[in-house]
Amino acid sequence: MDGEIIHELERPLQDINQKADMQIDWTWRYQNMQYHTLLHVISGYLYEHYNALATSSQIEKEHARLELSFSPEIMEEIPFDQLEQSIKKILAQPHNVYTKTISRAEAELKKAGVIKTVIHLLPASLNEIRIVQINDIVSKHVAEPTSTTRMKLKTFP
Repeated sequence: MDGEIIHELERPLQDINQKADMQIDWTWRYQNMQYHTLLHVISGYLYEHYNALATSSQIEKEHARLELSFSPEIMEEIPFDQLEQSIKKILAQPHNVYTKTISRAEAELKKAGVIKTVIHLLPASLNEIRIVQINDIVSKHVAEPTSTTRMKLKTFP
């Protein structure tokens, strides 16, 4: 909240200086990171090739969902039957990962496709946007994207 990291505790602290132990469910966290990376790689690929913008996404326990906005005539051009293999090829290659922060104003200019989502969907209070770039794919969160290669794409009309 407002740049602060807040953790919810099981019970109140007795003293402001009391130590608290935190436990991260690493299996769950890492799976979410993989899904998050995969969604960004897919949206980056579809932006790069078909000028698609992400409009919504959701990460569940056993799957992730990504909604994209395409111009209607582009839909006919997308080889959905080959899309999964194209994404897997990208993920199978080693990639360098870089991070940077850009201003919302810069993101709104859509400089060279830096942002792959519909900008007005981001909260208005978000003045800085953290970008993680995987080689030429602007994406985020797993340091080694090849760990996300086990995937299956489903498309819905």
